[in-house]
Amino acid sequence: MAIEITPDKVTNETIYINGLAVIWAGVWSNTKTYKKNQGVFYIDSSYRANKTTTQTPSISSTDWDSIALGGTGSSGNYIPLTDKGIALGVATLNSSGKISDGQIDDSITRDTELTTGLATKANQSTTYTKTETDTLLTNKANQSTTYTKTEVNTLISNYDTLNELGDVSLTSPTNSQVLAYNSTTSKWTNQTIGGGGSGETNTASNVGVGGVGVYKQKTGVNLEFRNVNAGSSKITVTNDTANNEIDIDIAEANLTLVNLGGTLSIAKGGTGSTTASSALGALGAAASSDLTTHTSNTSNPHSTTASQVGAIPTSARGTASGVASLDTNTLVPVAQIPSTIARVTDITATQVGNTTAQWNANKIQGTNVLSTAPTNGQILVYSSANSRWEPTTPSSSSGSSPILKQFSSGIGTETLMSVSSSSTYVSIPFTQIIFSPSTTSSKVLIRVSLGGIDFTSGKMKIALTRSNSSVGTLTIQETVIDSIDTTNKICNTVVYDFVDSPNTTLSTEYSIRVGNITSANCYINRNLNSYPQGYSSLTVLETT
Repeated sequence: MAIEITPDKVTNETIYINGLAVIWAGVWSNTKTYKKNQGVFYIDSSYRANKTTTQTPSISSTDWDSIALGGTGSSGNYIPLTDKGIALGVATLNSSGKISDGQIDDSITRDTELTTGLATKANQSTTYTKTETDTLLTNKANQSTTYTKTEVNTLISNYDTLNELGDVSLTSPTNSQVLAYNSTTSKWTNQTIGGGGSGETNTASNVGVGGVGVYKQKTGVNLEFRNVNAGSSKITVTNDTANNEIDIDIAEANLTLVNLGGTLSIAKGGTGSTTASSALGALGAAASSDLTTHTSNTSNPHSTTASQVGAIPTSARGTASGVASLDTNTLVPVAQIPSTIARVTDITATQVGNTTAQWNANKIQGTNVLSTAPTNGQILVYSSANSRWEPTTPSSSSGSSPILKQFSSGIGTETLMSVSSSSTYVSIPFTQIIFSPSTTSSKVLIRVSLGGIDFTSGKMKIALTRSNSSVGTLTIQETVIDSIDTTNKICNTVVYDFVDSPNTTLSTEYSIRVGNITSANCYINRNLNSYPQGYSSLTVLETT
């Protein structure tokens, strides 16, 4: 069903358009307040109010629902004539395309007002130059808002003062005050500077209850403070320039623990005690009596095994894969000796070349030995009457003495002996014998045998010497020799015997030495091929 609506005709009837209940109110007016469900016509379109409103209807209005949109767009293609020059309507333009003065808000400054204001400013004690005015207007034009008339009037009418600066705050300045920046308020303020004239008189003080204050005194305008100093190497004082701090710390490496007082609790790794007994009790340690009882307990209270202490268990003694035991004579029992080792009872007569199996020898080189047990000092003497060796006591009337020790040393090569002076003896190499006599009463039988002695001229000396730590070196026999061959100065052989009584058991050396009388050098064992007896030797026999 089509309904005809006259846009500017108001009706009180409720009509339905597209299912919507509408009370038509005619053309929208900015002087009216519209109720819910009232419909209006505005700029070629119709709208229905969804609440009580004075809002201008449009497709973007929140208080209006569109009924029908006209024209070529959402806003239509014409403006009602009734909207020209009215509130919330549109401004009209004059023949020059400008807004008439009556449609400009009074808060906006006109050219004539600005000219009058500037002229007034020029009549004051300070004037704006053209450059200053242009700069002022240009700077203001560049701001997000324009100057209002009130702002321009205020700008022109007031004298220039520091208070006009946004970062300056002056409070009743007095003579000689200066501007000083206050970082708390971020403004320049008037302040009195001390140090001269009628400025402030500043001082400092130590306000703490105890301790030593760092402030000392004020001298002139200078506030003097004491330095912070470390009293010993146990404290360090450092200027922390990066953080504007004075850092005080403890040098732990320089602390002397013995000088520290008090006790350290168990919770902190100490004992909480000042004596050893108290510390043991505090730590739950055993008392000394308990320790004594424990250490004297030989019953193996900890059940320690032999392997734990690197020992062999007693059960391994005399057992297979164990260790051998010893009898009362500290000998290994026969039962523990391998069968591969011969026993005395296992040796046969055939093995020892005798008809009786025994260790005691009854023959020497096939000759019988008398089985009678010998006595001290006896010797074995062969008895041709009995065809055997027999223990026999030597006869003192025979003038012979048993030989205790026998030594022999010699040289068989040609050797040059250089003698520097007549008072010097030189030892012949390999003719030294060193031994310790068995008793202080021992006799030493010595045979000296030199062969192939050859010297350039004159005579030579042959000396037999004895040396030990008690008497030093003694010449016990000296012989002067001359050459047999006067052309070659060769003395074939010198042989002699000597009996010495060393009277000591100290280590003793017997040696053959040569010295010169008129000759500087001599040879020993010269021309051995021609004189085979030229081999030189020293033989020593010790007897009782």
